Amino acid sequence: MKKLLASALLCSSFVSLPTFATSPPAPIEQQKQVAGYYQYQSGQTQITALLDGTNFISPSLFKGLSEQQIHESLKKYYADQAKGVQTSINAFLVNTGHSLVLVDSGAASCLGSHLGSVLSNLKASGYQPEQVDSILLTHLHPDHVCGISQNGVANFPNATVYVSATEANY
Repeated sequence: MKKLLASALLCSSFVSLPTFATSPPAPIEQQKQVAGYYQYQSGQTQITALLDGTNFISPSLFKGLSEQQIHESLKKYYADQAKGVQTSINAFLVNTGHSLVLVDSGAASCLGSHLGSVLSNLKASGYQPEQVDSILLTHLHPDHVCGISQNGVANFPNATVYVSATEANY
Protein backbone atom coordinates (compact mmCIF):
# COMPACT_ATOMS: atom_id res chain seq x y z
CA MET A 1 0.00 0.00 0.00
CA LYS A 2 2.83 2.40 0.86
CA LYS A 3 4.54 1.69 -2.47
CA LEU A 4 1.30 2.34 -4.32
CA LEU A 5 0.76 5.65 -2.51
CA ALA A 6 4.36 6.72 -3.19
CA SER A 7 4.02 5.81 -6.88
CA ALA A 8 0.77 7.78 -7.16
CA LEU A 9 2.35 10.85 -5.58
CA LEU A 10 5.41 10.57 -7.81
CA CYS A 11 3.30 10.21 -10.95
CA SER A 12 1.05 13.13 -10.02
CA SER A 13 4.09 15.37 -9.55
CA PHE A 14 5.32 14.50 -13.05
CA VAL A 15 1.87 15.16 -14.49
CA SER A 16 1.97 18.68 -13.06
CA LEU A 17 5.58 19.26 -14.10
CA PRO A 18 4.79 20.65 -17.59
CA THR A 19 2.47 23.21 -16.04
CA PHE A 20 5.20 24.26 -13.62
CA ALA A 21 7.92 24.25 -16.28
CA THR A 22 5.98 26.50 -18.68
CA SER A 23 5.82 29.44 -16.26
CA PRO A 24 9.22 31.11 -16.01
CA PRO A 25 10.68 31.42 -12.53
CA ALA A 26 10.77 34.83 -10.91
CA PRO A 27 14.14 36.54 -11.32
CA ILE A 28 16.47 36.14 -8.37
CA GLU A 29 17.62 39.45 -6.98
CA GLN A 30 21.40 39.79 -6.75
CA GLN A 31 22.49 39.41 -3.14
CA LYS A 32 25.17 41.67 -1.66
CA GLN A 33 28.36 39.75 -0.93
CA VAL A 34 29.04 39.58 2.79
CA ALA A 35 32.43 41.01 3.74
CA GLY A 36 34.92 39.02 5.78
CA TYR A 37 34.18 40.61 9.12
CA TYR A 38 31.78 40.19 12.01
CA GLN A 39 31.04 42.87 14.59
CA TYR A 40 29.94 42.22 18.15
CA GLN A 41 28.98 44.81 20.75
CA SER A 42 29.82 44.12 24.40
CA GLY A 43 28.75 47.07 26.50
CA GLN A 44 30.62 50.11 25.20
CA THR A 45 33.21 47.96 23.42
CA GLN A 46 32.88 46.85 19.80
CA ILE A 47 34.82 43.77 18.72
CA THR A 48 35.29 43.13 15.00
CA ALA A 49 36.54 39.74 13.82
CA LEU A 50 38.54 40.23 10.61
CA LEU A 51 39.01 37.22 8.34
CA ASP A 52 42.49 36.96 6.84
CA GLY A 53 41.64 33.78 4.94
CA THR A 54 41.63 30.03 5.38
CA ASN A 55 44.50 27.59 5.45
CA PHE A 56 45.04 23.89 5.98
CA ILE A 57 46.88 22.30 8.91
CA SER A 58 48.94 19.59 7.29
CA PRO A 59 48.62 16.05 8.67
CA SER A 60 52.43 16.04 8.93
CA LEU A 61 52.10 18.50 11.84
CA PHE A 62 50.15 16.03 14.00
CA LYS A 63 52.89 14.75 16.29
CA GLY A 64 52.71 11.70 18.55
CA LEU A 65 50.02 9.99 16.48
CA SER A 66 50.35 6.95 14.24
CA GLU A 67 49.44 7.21 10.54
CA GLN A 68 46.32 5.16 11.31
CA GLN A 69 45.26 7.52 14.13
CA ILE A 70 45.77 10.54 11.88
CA HIS A 71 43.77 8.89 9.09
CA GLU A 72 40.90 7.97 11.45
CA SER A 73 40.81 11.47 12.98
CA LEU A 74 40.68 13.15 9.57
CA LYS A 75 38.02 10.69 8.39
CA LYS A 76 35.90 11.27 11.51
CA TYR A 77 35.72 15.01 10.80
CA TYR A 78 35.48 14.66 7.00
CA ALA A 79 38.81 16.43 6.56
CA ASP A 80 40.89 16.10 3.42
CA GLN A 81 43.35 13.23 3.92
CA ALA A 82 46.12 15.00 1.98
CA LYS A 83 45.56 18.64 2.93
CA GLY A 84 44.50 18.13 6.54
CA VAL A 85 42.18 20.29 8.62
CA GLN A 86 40.93 23.59 7.22
CA THR A 87 41.19 26.49 9.63
CA SER A 88 40.56 30.22 9.52
CA ILE A 89 43.15 32.89 10.25
CA ASN A 90 41.66 35.96 11.90
CA ALA A 91 42.61 39.18 13.62
CA PHE A 92 40.38 41.11 16.01
CA LEU A 93 39.80 44.84 16.14
CA VAL A 94 38.70 46.18 19.52
CA ASN A 95 37.14 49.64 19.63
CA THR A 96 36.97 50.82 23.25
CA GLY A 97 35.62 54.24 22.31
CA HIS A 98 39.00 55.73 23.26
CA SER A 99 41.39 53.39 21.49
CA LEU A 100 41.42 51.12 18.45
CA VAL A 101 43.37 47.96 19.26
CA LEU A 102 44.24 45.25 16.75
CA VAL A 103 44.80 41.81 18.27
CA ASP A 104 47.17 40.01 15.89
CA SER A 105 47.57 41.13 12.29
CA GLY A 106 47.01 38.04 10.15
CA ALA A 107 49.38 36.19 7.86
CA ALA A 108 49.36 38.61 4.91
CA SER A 109 51.22 36.72 2.16
CA CYS A 110 53.67 34.87 4.45
CA LEU A 111 51.78 31.61 4.08
CA GLY A 112 50.56 32.02 0.50
CA SER A 113 48.55 34.30 -1.75
CA HIS A 114 45.24 32.85 -0.54
CA LEU A 115 45.64 34.83 2.71
CA GLY A 116 46.06 38.53 3.39
CA SER A 117 42.53 39.93 3.70
CA VAL A 118 42.83 41.65 7.11
CA LEU A 119 43.45 45.12 5.65
CA SER A 120 40.63 44.96 3.10
CA ASN A 121 38.21 43.54 5.67
CA LEU A 122 39.23 46.21 8.20
CA LYS A 123 38.34 48.85 5.60
CA ALA A 124 35.11 47.05 4.69
CA SER A 125 34.12 47.13 8.37
CA GLY A 126 34.33 50.93 8.37
CA TYR A 127 37.83 51.59 9.73
CA GLN A 128 41.14 52.74 8.25
CA PRO A 129 44.57 51.28 9.12
CA GLU A 130 45.74 54.74 10.26
CA GLN A 131 43.12 54.68 13.02
CA VAL A 132 44.67 51.65 14.76
CA ASP A 133 46.75 52.93 17.68
CA SER A 134 47.84 49.63 19.28
CA ILE A 135 48.61 46.13 18.08
CA LEU A 136 48.69 43.30 20.61
CA LEU A 137 50.46 40.20 19.36
CA THR A 138 49.38 37.03 21.14
CA HIS A 139 52.49 35.19 19.92
CA LEU A 140 55.00 35.50 17.11
CA HIS A 141 53.89 32.86 14.61
CA PRO A 142 53.65 34.09 10.98
CA ASP A 143 49.86 33.76 10.87
CA HIS A 144 49.66 36.31 13.70
CA VAL A 145 52.37 38.85 12.79
CA CYS A 146 53.03 39.01 9.04
CA GLY A 147 50.21 41.50 8.46
CA ILE A 148 52.04 44.24 10.38
CA SER A 149 53.94 45.42 7.31
CA GLN A 150 54.35 44.92 3.60
CA ASN A 151 57.69 45.38 1.84
CA GLY A 152 59.10 47.10 4.93
CA VAL A 153 56.26 49.63 5.17
CA ALA A 154 53.98 49.60 8.24
CA ASN A 155 50.37 48.69 7.42
CA PHE A 156 49.24 50.43 10.62
CA PRO A 157 51.53 53.48 10.68
CA ASN A 158 50.18 55.03 13.90
CA ALA A 159 50.16 51.86 15.98
CA THR A 160 52.45 50.84 18.81
CA VAL A 161 53.14 47.09 18.76
CA TYR A 162 53.02 45.13 22.02
CA VAL A 163 54.23 41.58 22.64
CA SER A 164 55.01 39.81 25.90
CA ALA A 165 58.64 39.79 26.99
CA THR A 166 58.54 36.00 27.31
CA GLU A 167 57.38 35.62 23.71
CA ALA A 168 59.88 38.18 22.39
CA ASN A 169 62.77 36.54 24.28
CA TYR A 170 61.85 33.08 22.98
